[in-house]
Amino acid sequence: MKVRRALLSVYDKTGITELAKTLTDLGWELLSSSGTAEHLRKAGLLVTEVADVTGYPHILGGRVKTLHPKVFGGILARRENGGDLKDVEEHDLPLIDMIVCNLYPFEQAAKKHLPLDDLLENIDIGGVSLLRAAAKNYRQVVALMEPEDYPTVAEELRSEGDVTLPTREQLAIKAFAGTASYDGMIVSGLKETTGYASPALPAKIPLILQKQQTLRYGENPHQEAALYLPALADLPWEQLSGKPLSYNNILDADCAMRGCALLQNCCGALVIKHTTPCGMACGETPFEAYER
Repeated sequence: MKVRRALLSVYDKTGITELAKTLTDLGWELLSSSGTAEHLRKAGLLVTEVADVTGYPHILGGRVKTLHPKVFGGILARRENGGDLKDVEEHDLPLIDMIVCNLYPFEQAAKKHLPLDDLLENIDIGGVSLLRAAAKNYRQVVALMEPEDYPTVAEELRSEGDVTLPTREQLAIKAFAGTASYDGMIVSGLKETTGYASPALPAKIPLILQKQQTLRYGENPHQEAALYLPALADLPWEQLSGKPLSYNNILDADCAMRGCALLQNCCGALVIKHTTPCGMACGETPFEAYER
């Protein structure tokens, strides 16, 4: 019977023990990087470290762990390709059927405004490579990046005996989206930390937006909506009371702020309806401005 292997290398350990136990119960072999392996062994699980597979120790203070042909050959090998299978046999490559990986917390490091050297150490290289390799070969290798997806994969393995093709496709796209977003955060974080001044009209602009808030509704009550902000940006307000905001509420607030900017140092009042200023005036007091 073919041995199925999962390589687990995670910074965020949420749910990893439960997933690993499910895989073990279903007869999977677990490979892991050192930190994740230690975490799983404490839970009583049998794990083979990547260094034992490659025959090569972790080097450069942990900067190089999984970047090895025995790892990436086992991920990228096409099971239906005779040439690939010949290489697998000739070089004794262990085929890997699942990658479970999440990345160093660059976003948190950037928001803490860490020094440049510390920020650079929070850029994940091996994890991004693992996820992209698995996502490229998703028909044979499951690319699992988010702990929220662990239960779905575990349930399909128990009920179907394998991860279904639609789920594999969704996870692959999610992995590519996740690594693209991660790179966008790195661009934003390094620009801010190094003081890099972008050209006025750059050839490329990596536009990475993150969902910050689900809105009550969109332009009309039957429409769904959410607020997305650029990488590393925080919500620019704190809501003190009232219902959750809608799309129109945010447009009204934006219009009001722009109108207030026009008033400059005046004591004034501004009335907004459906994102349009209905009236604006200055006065000695707010009430006088409102009356006008």
